[in-house]
Amino acid sequence: MLQRSRFTVDFTSEGSEYAAIGVDMKLVFIFVGAFLLYTAKVFSAEVNSATLRVLTYNIKGLPPLLAPGWGNDRFQVIAQKLSERLGKNNGPDVIVLQEVFTDAAAGVVPQSTYPFSAAGPSRDGTDSNGSFQKFYSGGLFILSRYPVLEAGNVHFVNGVCATWDCHSNKGIQFIKISIPGVKEKITVFNTHMQSGSSHDQVRIEQMDTLAKFVLANHKEDELLIFGGDFNTSPERPSFAVLKDTLKAYTAGEFCVANTSSCRLLNDSTSDDVIGKAIDHIFFKGTAKYSIVPLTTERNFKELFNDKTLSDHLGAEALFSIKKIKKPAPHKSHKASVPASKHGA
Repeated sequence: MLQRSRFTVDFTSEGSEYAAIGVDMKLVFIFVGAFLLYTAKVFSAEVNSATLRVLTYNIKGLPPLLAPGWGNDRFQVIAQKLSERLGKNNGPDVIVLQEVFTDAAAGVVPQSTYPFSAAGPSRDGTDSNGSFQKFYSGGLFILSRYPVLEAGNVHFVNGVCATWDCHSNKGIQFIKISIPGVKEKITVFNTHMQSGSSHDQVRIEQMDTLAKFVLANHKEDELLIFGGDFNTSPERPSFAVLKDTLKAYTAGEFCVANTSSCRLLNDSTSDDVIGKAIDHIFFKGTAKYSIVPLTTERNFKELFNDKTLSDHLGAEALFSIKKIKKPAPHKSHKASVPASKHGA
């Protein structure tokens, strides 16, 4: 004969069996419903928000003849700093590097221990006259914590350059990544545009290539990050052309204009991050996801052999990415809307 469990309902009184079961089932349904609602909210939070930390850094990896007094030991220091931060999980998720022209400078890429990377334009290029080869590559690399799903690059039109820049095959590159918590891909661009304050018109002409490349490789349902050494700041005409081309803000200008929600770190000033800056990180969201910077800073200020590690400081920003909540559907209350006294 089976014994009743201590959780068994007492059926001794008439009708109590159904009443007790009904009460217990209501409690079960309430508990299960609450649990499912909680897990749905947790899951929703996990797939609808994330942070992304981005660094752009021109490491001055020029040939010794063009960089007298700048040794190669500093590249190991740069790589070590990046590797240490990656190991502590507080480093950039994506790094866009410029002026990686020499073998010693290129050593930063593997020594940083970032698992994924992509290179920009090589020495070789083509134009309407056929193929050509420059003395140096475009000097661009992107490092990523996350797998590179797609990558590509393009050089600027041959001849749209000035001075020493004409010896390197400068241009633009991109990668696409996916990160946990965000369902849409992120397209990350990197560039190094014409140097020199007196060559602003060259930069404006290079933006024709930039505009076409971005249009061809960035989709509307992908978030956009565009970092690099643009060699332009707000007082130059090329900066206005750049902003109009990308239809995006820089992390620096956003933080300066929104001090209540975005902080300047590492003793960085408004001039450091936007006013006099030529290294920028542009950003743009999608119809479904917003992206805004939480912090921005200039870093790599440490001295090495009585100099900073490069003639540029790093420009870093931490971004918050969130799914845009759809507004609640509007309920029509016809009784509360007064009838129009006029015809339609």
